[in-house]
Amino acid sequence: MTNVTKLQDAKAAEALKLLEQAFEYYTPVTRPESTAPVYETLPLAG
Repeated sequence: MTNVTKLQDAKAAEALKLLEQAFEYYTPVTRPESTAPVYETLPLAG
């Protein structure tokens, strides 16, 4: 790639930056584990 101009480099760097921002936005945040008690034998309403 000897004919890549500085403008193309700048555009590529900007595109990479925007891609990284989008990836951070859509990456799910790890949520803390629930401390609520888990009831295994709940009677079903019937």
